[in-house]
Amino acid sequence: MDLCLYGHNHSVPAAEVAPVIGLTPEQVERVYRDIDVKRRTTRPLHLPALLVKDVSEISEMKKAVIG
Repeated sequence: MDLCLYGHNHSVPAAEVAPVIGLTPEQVERVYRDIDVKRRTTRPLHLPALLVKDVSEISEMKKAVIG
């Protein structure tokens, strides 16, 4: 999986990755698609929280960090 992830992140064609890791190009393409799907579905987990109203503790923390 690590080599597939490296290949995907560096735009290495599946046909070049496949023989190195002992898979077919089709299998590597499936892994690449799976990586894309997992990134799309988990994207909201990496976004900041949406708040209904301002929370003073958070604003104060931002000011302390940013300066």
